[in-house]
Amino acid sequence: MSRKLKCPRCGHPRAWKVRRDKLRCAACRYEWTPKPLPLGLTVAEWRRLLRWFVLGHTAMTVARETRLKRKKVLKSLLLVREAMIKDIPTALSGDVEVDVTYLGGKRRAGRRREQSQNAPPHKGSARQPILGILRRGGQVWATPVPDVRAGTLLPLLHKLVKQGSVVYTDSFRAHSGLPLRGSARDLVDAPPGFADAKGGHVNSLKSFWGYLKRRLSNKGGIRRERLPLYIGESIWRYNNRGLSIPEQVKNCCV
Repeated sequence: MSRKLKCPRCGHPRAWKVRRDKLRCAACRYEWTPKPLPLGLTVAEWRRLLRWFVLGHTAMTVARETRLKRKKVLKSLLLVREAMIKDIPTALSGDVEVDVTYLGGKRRAGRRREQSQNAPPHKGSARQPILGILRRGGQVWATPVPDVRAGTLLPLLHKLVKQGSVVYTDSFRAHSGLPLRGSARDLVDAPPGFADAKGGHVNSLKSFWGYLKRRLSNKGGIRRERLPLYIGESIWRYNNRGLSIPEQVKNCCV
């Protein structure tokens, strides 16, 4: 992938090419040879690949438009998604929404809503719980979790939500430990679309769930072990949705 070059001596971001493919720092004049890009692709090939990928095209379309082999494109996109995961926020603060959704399968019928949500998926179920945290007017974070019990979710919430934040969630029993760590918790148990004058809703996060599920449904099936990569891609796209295509391509650099 294309890269953000910095001088290894002083860290200055600008340099120019000199003899034998070396670069010279614009500040300290130090010369060095940059490391080759992954998979033997040139800077121009990576830029073309990233542009078509950011536009949302499939690997087959990217391969056709860049004139690269499909196998190499698939390896390249795997590296891109791994880089996107590293660009996901590690802590959120302010007005924060917390919610859980499920991917795949169907919820078991005949049980109370709260019991069904807090129980782990039954053996053989294709249901995968996803925990999401969104800062209103800001970024989102999400990850697959093995179950939605308090012992699983609360350590993640304590790590990712800064103390003093106002946390909006539904009446999930697993979230009841949040006030113990200094976060104000507003219980929200209302029909879709509800929002009171105090902002008591999790609609922003539910909007992201819809965005995530639409993107994943277009993939035609994803192996469970690769699910975090595709969730990470959707998070990155959602968090960078306000940028232009050239800016998003630039942000894909590592």
